[in-house]
Amino acid sequence: MKTWLEAKTKRLVERSARTQETAARGFRMGIIVNLSKPKVITFFLSLYAVTMPVEAPLWTKLAVLLGGFLLEIDWYGLVILLFSTPPARAAYDRAGHCIERAVDTALTVFGLKLISEKLLSRRTR
Repeated sequence: MKTWLEAKTKRLVERSARTQETAARGFRMGIIVNLSKPKVITFFLSLYAVTMPVEAPLWTKLAVLLGGFLLEIDWYGLVILLFSTPPARAAYDRAGHCIERAVDTALTVFGLKLISEKLLSRRTR
């Protein structure tokens, strides 16, 4: 009986360690993927550049950046909860490629539009 309990405890500890390792690995991969997506970075930088007045105080700029960061955390938390369900994963597996292309295109077009409008408004001053 003692050997069985020790083996069971050992398996639970190993499973827990694997789960923690998988979560840490997933977190690292998520950061790497998100930081390596130039379209999303370009979109947020262009949005920030167009909407933030140059004369805004530093605390306002930092508050906007912090708010954006918190919104990103909330969004990705919601996505994690949604895509942890089998039906949502199956639907995304079927249509994910098309969804990603459409969103990437929309973000790129919108970001470039914001940049061009800002550049044009500076030239007309």
